[in-house]
Amino acid sequence: MAKFFRRFLILLTVIVGLVLLCATLLVSVFEAQLTRQVIKSINKNLTSELSVQNMDVTVVRTFPNASINLRDVLVKDAFGDILMRAENLSFRVKLLSLLSDNIKVNSVVIENGGMRIFYDKNARANYDIFVQSEEDSKEENTELAILLEQASLDDVALLYQDEASKQAAAVFVKDAIFSGKLSSTRFDLSSTANLKSRFVEIQPDTFLVEKNISYDAVIDVDLDAGTYDFERVNVTLEDNSFDLDGSIKTAEKYTEFDLLARNEGGNLAGVMQLLPNSYAAMLGDISSKGNFDFEAFINGRQSKTQQPSVEIKFKLDDGRISSPQLDSPFKDVSLNASYKSGLKSRLEIERLKGYFNNELIELQLSADNLENPLIDFKLDGTLPLSEIYGMMGKSVQDGSGEIEIKNMSIAGRYSDMQNPNRIEQVQAEGLMQFDDAALKINNQWMTFDKGDLVLKQNELSVRNLKLEGADSEIYLDGSFVNLLPVLLADSLNSESVYLEFDAKLRAKKLDLDQLMELTISPVEEYDVGEFAYDSIRVAEAEKREQFTNFLDGRFNAQIEEFNYNRIEAKNFLGNLVFNRNELLIDGNMDAMDGKFNLDGTLYFEQQPRLK
Repeated sequence: MAKFFRRFLILLTVIVGLVLLCATLLVSVFEAQLTRQVIKSINKNLTSELSVQNMDVTVVRTFPNASINLRDVLVKDAFGDILMRAENLSFRVKLLSLLSDNIKVNSVVIENGGMRIFYDKNARANYDIFVQSEEDSKEENTELAILLEQASLDDVALLYQDEASKQAAAVFVKDAIFSGKLSSTRFDLSSTANLKSRFVEIQPDTFLVEKNISYDAVIDVDLDAGTYDFERVNVTLEDNSFDLDGSIKTAEKYTEFDLLARNEGGNLAGVMQLLPNSYAAMLGDISSKGNFDFEAFINGRQSKTQQPSVEIKFKLDDGRISSPQLDSPFKDVSLNASYKSGLKSRLEIERLKGYFNNELIELQLSADNLENPLIDFKLDGTLPLSEIYGMMGKSVQDGSGEIEIKNMSIAGRYSDMQNPNRIEQVQAEGLMQFDDAALKINNQWMTFDKGDLVLKQNELSVRNLKLEGADSEIYLDGSFVNLLPVLLADSLNSESVYLEFDAKLRAKKLDLDQLMELTISPVEEYDVGEFAYDSIRVAEAEKREQFTNFLDGRFNAQIEEFNYNRIEAKNFLGNLVFNRNELLIDGNMDAMDGKFNLDGTLYFEQQPRLK
């Protein structure tokens, strides 16, 4: 028996060798004719230019098919620019079809290249380069029958641009396979791929920046009807998996969407990946554990004048939310949220409830008509600064104590919140209390030892607030108007917005030098280089000037001891009046063994100066 198997293997090896030898001889006989025929047939079907540096035919690696390999390929588009560039473009043909009048191409492979799909403002496509003549089609069929059953992309960069809809995307295809009767008008498309999304831009937002994406899909394609029915589509974005169901229908002037995406058993990070990049960057690397469900619906037409509606729903029960910006997780979280686009756009957090360091916090938010949202916001709970200080910027290195927020609510139009002339239409109230709350800012502790902040409509009342740190001890009482317009000020409305106030300032000690240092980020010169260090310092000074430019009010001041640069004084009694980027100082003080009447101005510039 062993002798029989040995002889059988020898015979099988001889047969395979003879077949390969015959196939190689067949290819060598037809190689020149075959490669010329392929180039001729392709060019007959194109209105643009195809250029190839060299080509060859192989059979050993692709047996029982022959591979026609075109090297350094360049195809120009309908506008004379580059449509496709590839180091290798390979056509796989049925070996026995080399002996017939019809050479049957059943697969194509594109390696190490790039493709650019472009629509101009008039919706003209750059890939519209194929000849439509029936005579050409008939003549082409006598030479080369492209009956694609598989297409592969390896290391190919794809760029999509649409000037009319102001959309763009860039994707790097690591590997992708498309299988089916691709030359037919009706077929089942099976496809798998591993991609790297560079960006997806739907102005004014940018999505999916540098994200790993893979998918496994089966789609029923009807090219005549322009329909794509999703039989099975699973998309993995980073570590989160989404199942897609529904259909897409394309027409000459619009595309119709009816899609549903689901994610069960994933986490909040998956949803964050879908947000615009500006929001995703702001929220940071949030992750979650718990019972998480996500659904997204896309329904309607996309055209020059229409956009499909998008509705997203997600919830989290018995969850835990973690972030590098949080010292410990947000625990026992329950969250129910939704978003809807369109004319009746709405963002709603129906409930967010959880615990920071065993302290309960609850939040509700709704925003209708997101172009000019009508906002209803409620917040109640206790914030331990030791857990959340990381969300306050690089200048804050630590925190301790608590801020208790009681019945904080803000309701009104966002545009009214920005405008001091319409801020009275906004309903706002709430109380903040400090319980030994402290922040370590630029390596110096600043403690809010006690005090209340009471918000009532457009007025914030400060009651017996004690600040201690930076070699200073300060007590504040007073009222501040236009807090919301100042906090929400942007480049369009900042010129007419001022924080108006009238307050009392009492200080046992005031070190202006150290207090000014709290406003500067801790950047070491040797970490960033001299030029970058100077640029950061300038930027910090500009930021400080932007803040002080909003100040318009008076402190009635009584300071037992203070210093600024070389000035050391005691028993200051007078007024500190902020007038945008200037601080007017008027009062009496003791210094240099004498009494002074002080009348001067402190200018908040890149290098603050006192005149």
